[in-house]
Amino acid sequence: MRIKFANLALIASVLTLMAAPTAFGHADLEAQIPEAGSVIEVLPSSVELTFGENLIQLGDGNQLQMLDPNGDEVTTGDVVVNGSTLSRQLKTSDIQGDYYISYRAVSEDGHVVAGESGFTLSASPQEIDSNVVPLVAQDENTNPGVFNSPVTISILAVAILSLCFVFWRSRAKKR
Repeated sequence: MRIKFANLALIASVLTLMAAPTAFGHADLEAQIPEAGSVIEVLPSSVELTFGENLIQLGDGNQLQMLDPNGDEVTTGDVVVNGSTLSRQLKTSDIQGDYYISYRAVSEDGHVVAGESGFTLSASPQEIDSNVVPLVAQDENTNPGVFNSPVTISILAVAILSLCFVFWRSRAKKR
């Protein structure tokens, strides 16, 4: 009986460690239109960001804004959430130069991801050497709390199973 419980505890610990990293994935930005760091000739009618998991509509939790080279907002209307895509309509603009996009998205698990990027609008993209560099998305949750980390949850699971084993073993010795 002792060996069966120890084997069960070991198997449960290994499964917990294997499952934890996949169970706590977050919505990473996978694609955007206009593409980050690109040089385009015509401004599209909307800006679209696609994430690695579905998003939820949570009040003003999802935000998407684009500024022209003068710092004026080019986005108009409401932010639209459709599955894993966040989008917003754009005003027409022919102002040449670097455009700035900033976003904040809430994934189905409630995790918030924020980031920024940019692109260049140019009448002749071949002649422009763009200084716009795509920026990496920033995880807005800088202090996720003790129970949001897969490693912490795995350690707690192993600790609980170990305590159960010690308790069971001490009761078995008393008999």
